Amino acid sequence: MGSATSVDIERVVVRRSEGAYREVAEATDLGTLGSGSSLTVPLTASFDETGLKRLRIHLYGEAANGSSVHVQRPVVVRVSDQHPLLDVSLNETVTGTTGHGHVTIANGLQSRARNLELSLTETALSLVDGRVVLSGLDSGESITRQVRYRPSESGAYDVRARLQYVVGNGEVRHVETTVPVSVEPLRNDVVVEATRERGAESTVAVRLINRGNARLANVTLRGVSRNASIPRQLLDPIPPDASRETRLNVSLAGERASVRVQVSYDVGDRHDAVSDRVVVESTPGQIELTGTDTTAEDGRIKITGSASNVGLTTANSVIVGVKDTPRVSPAAPTREYFVGTVPESDFVSFDVYARVDGPVSSIPLEVSYLVDGDRHTRTVHVPYEGGETNVSAGTTGSDEGWLLPAALGVVVLLGVGGVLFVGWRNSRDRS
Repeated sequence: MGSATSVDIERVVVRRSEGAYREVAEATDLGTLGSGSSLTVPLTASFDETGLKRLRIHLYGEAANGSSVHVQRPVVVRVSDQHPLLDVSLNETVTGTTGHGHVTIANGLQSRARNLELSLTETALSLVDGRVVLSGLDSGESITRQVRYRPSESGAYDVRARLQYVVGNGEVRHVETTVPVSVEPLRNDVVVEATRERGAESTVAVRLINRGNARLANVTLRGVSRNASIPRQLLDPIPPDASRETRLNVSLAGERASVRVQVSYDVGDRHDAVSDRVVVESTPGQIELTGTDTTAEDGRIKITGSASNVGLTTANSVIVGVKDTPRVSPAAPTREYFVGTVPESDFVSFDVYARVDGPVSSIPLEVSYLVDGDRHTRTVHVPYEGGETNVSAGTTGSDEGWLLPAALGVVVLLGVGGVLFVGWRNSRDRS
């Protein structure tokens, strides 16, 4: 308000201009309003109902010459029902499971709100945290609380949220809102797939698929078999439309076992289990001699080849040596060869030497190795077509020194020896 002359303002009154006469606000002893100056007077009023209100502002004062001053102006205001902001958010869930949400209360009033009490109600929903109590909330302050609920039946529900609080003058107010919640029926659909893992000894690969609409909890994996032992496993919860993969180590009591893989779990308010079957066979490490070959070398036979592990576990302390028989004996420089460790599906090369005394068709090699702490020994006969190589033990009776002058002489001698051997054998056959 402004004035062209100096005025002592005694009071300013706000009155309703419709209905019953009533003063709704008043301010007194506002001082002097000088010529050409202005003054702002804060006035606060409260109303029982919302909507448009037609009011008149009256100013009473005394001018500098002692005359009375009365000025009035009409004013229209809109009255709204102001409350703290109440925001409730609840997620969709399924029957028998716990739904989650949050409640936010923000005080947008100009004063502090006291003794706040929030309640959530719905007859078909069991609200775990359905009541929130606060001693006070300052202007501009907000607070958020978590809410849990557990529906017993599927369907669409309206959750009623009611906030009651007290304002500065002791007036008790309340504000309400309704939040829709959709609850689906529980769909329990779980599949377990058990397969023997390729390339692994006694290991079962397990895949658990949750095709339902609720989380799996307390998931326990077991393997059941008459002739095998399988340790139990506990798995983390599995969300809907998700899967989990793991492995089971099977300890066989024999060479073969039928294993029932069972998975038990909790879903919603139910406990259930699914299972699958798989056959596990033991394929321990086993050494076979592959790629063997024989060559004559300075009156000896050199046998070369590979110690190949055709099993699915490691073979340790592998030894390949020439087996001593009446016509075959180990020879220097390598009578036996320490192969060592041969991993699964792998090989290590070896070479050993032998001498023969008389005609032989094969060279016996002894193979020895450890698998799972047990020693395995077997004899392998390597085919040999070179006839008799230990010439010094033959029937010539000649001195060995003449065999060494030159390589050509040795080759010719061996050829002649072969002819003599064939002739002797054929003549024996004819007799």
